[in-house]
Amino acid sequence: MLPLLVALLAAPLLAQGFAAGRADIVLANPTGQGSANLPATIYYPAATAGLGVPLLPQPGGYRVLVFLHGLNVLGSGYGALGTRFAQNGYVVVLGNTAQSSATLQVQDGIATFAALAQANTQPGLLQGALDMTRVGLAGHSMGGATTPGVLAANPGYRCGFCFAPGVAPSAPQVTVPMGVCHGAGDTFLNWQTFGLPLYQNLTAVQQLRSFHLLNSDCTHGNVAGYVQATQVDRDVFAATSKVALGFFDCFLDGDVAGLEQVIGTEARSEPRLQQLDCEVRAPQHWAVGRPGLGQTFTLRIAAEPGPVGLFTAASQATWSTPFGLGLLDPATLVVVATGAAANDRLWSLPVLVPADPALVGVTVLTQGLGLVPAAVLGTTGLVTTVIEP
Repeated sequence: MLPLLVALLAAPLLAQGFAAGRADIVLANPTGQGSANLPATIYYPAATAGLGVPLLPQPGGYRVLVFLHGLNVLGSGYGALGTRFAQNGYVVVLGNTAQSSATLQVQDGIATFAALAQANTQPGLLQGALDMTRVGLAGHSMGGATTPGVLAANPGYRCGFCFAPGVAPSAPQVTVPMGVCHGAGDTFLNWQTFGLPLYQNLTAVQQLRSFHLLNSDCTHGNVAGYVQATQVDRDVFAATSKVALGFFDCFLDGDVAGLEQVIGTEARSEPRLQQLDCEVRAPQHWAVGRPGLGQTFTLRIAAEPGPVGLFTAASQATWSTPFGLGLLDPATLVVVATGAAANDRLWSLPVLVPADPALVGVTVLTQGLGLVPAAVLGTTGLVTTVIEP
């Protein structure tokens, strides 16, 4: 049996828990565009929670999430979102500018990237704390509408996510992966008029676009955690933030297993989910479950509906194929399985690991193949799995 190649899955990374520190800072704007200064509320990983506590050092810096607030409020009101992401290893920058101007918010969102890059090199709270190669952008309401505007002139953001967005004319110009989340209980910005059309207008995005609609429990206020008055509000935000975390973990970290929370079976099992639409612009491959002896895990491929294939080999190698980069040694390449992605864009292969102690520590490499919207096949990234006891 091929080095039990099929018996190995890249186990999802366990989220490291942090306490959430908080600070109010003013970023200098080095661009000459937008507000002269950029006040913000920052949430960050810390050893203990609190205002002004030391930021926990991280070699190479943390992932960064810049957040654009809604109309007539400030980013400081989104403490639930800042806390949730900081606890999961993000520095979160909640902008406190452009309270009622979408135009200014776009300018400040563009300038914030350069301001953070500068702050990362200068003495202060953020010095050396940011990995500026892993910065994402999100927004709520007005901020959800201006997120595509910032990304249309993208200064370096890797991906974007919109909560209950307003009108977003710049959506067709966005090229990075994008997610949209809305609620059927939103009586301020109806999802059929705003959120769904924004998703449909994301015609140039790379890798993935997704649209999540939660049921009537999900309102305009609680979708991004701005309103946390009731247990229902908190439960809704737990669901929407889980999707957003999975999205950013995938496209900022390269942890494709995060897509299980976005378009996988886990995402689709959310009881408040009313509708999930997605388009896979580049096939994705990840593993679900623990690859332990005598246990079953699942290898998953996300692609447009149609044929898929899963492959393994004894070692890695990079080479050109008619479908994209091959990442497995062609001399030892073996077909593990073939099948078809259904209308939900998923194909799954359950794998039972034999209860053989000799397999512990065996490394299995897999790569997938699936359709993109142009109805041509494309390769996925590589999944590396190590068999556990």
